[in-house]
Amino acid sequence: MRALVLAAIAGCGFSPHEAQVDASLATRDAPGSLVHTDASASSPDAEPPAACYAPDITGIELCLELDDPDLTGSAIARDGAPGHHDATMTNGLPITRTVPTSSPAQEISTTSGASQVDIQVPDSTDFDLPAFTLMAWIDRTATPEDDMAYGIIERSNQFLMYIDDEGGIDCSIGSSGENGVLGDIVSLNTWSLIACTYDGSQVCALLMSGGSGTAEQECEDVGAVNVGSASNGPVIGARYSTSEGMFNHLYGSLDSARIFNRALSASEICVGGGRSGC
Repeated sequence: MRALVLAAIAGCGFSPHEAQVDASLATRDAPGSLVHTDASASSPDAEPPAACYAPDITGIELCLELDDPDLTGSAIARDGAPGHHDATMTNGLPITRTVPTSSPAQEISTTSGASQVDIQVPDSTDFDLPAFTLMAWIDRTATPEDDMAYGIIERSNQFLMYIDDEGGIDCSIGSSGENGVLGDIVSLNTWSLIACTYDGSQVCALLMSGGSGTAEQECEDVGAVNVGSASNGPVIGARYSTSEGMFNHLYGSLDSARIFNRALSASEICVGGGRSGC
């Protein structure tokens, strides 16, 4: 039975770096505006810049494109958004996303006994969001067991996008699973763009399979939700609690995790995800 579940778990200002960007970066993601780069590509000692592209980057708080060339083992996954909330990664397992174009990604886990990738973002009040969009490309290779979930993007007591025990995308707001919506089933072994949006009164779950096509969307009127306080920053590809640490890892791969402080339209999500036919 599908149900919204929340486990108790436990950050964006503006400080962009001026940077010159290698032209090859422009082909990595959707066409649009460059948000932020980490360092000048012309500097011989600088690491390759991370970048984030979107049709309209207004309100972007986190952008982990996972394009950094060294995301193996323990590493830093750089945030391409202006707030520069770089994430800590352990057990990094690089993989390639092939839809809609080739892009570096991370394999989160294959089985319960395999190495599991942890991606944790530092806590920040920048993520105290009265409205939001959570989005990511995922390729799930299994379905959670009964009463379990695969965490995709979560910040405790505030917002959660996850895959439930029937393989569906679910969105939840606050500390109660009553405030949310059940979305459509995410196909196995297929790269899909998924998103949760909340505009202050309505929460929506969106699923866009493959590189082109139409969006499947489910929405629910939940009104204004009084979210609780969080004790940690967002986690990507898993869930987190102070007692258990990281758990409920995605079995599969993940790419292009983003958080906005506003509810994007389906068209914005489609274009920002690099899909065609938007």
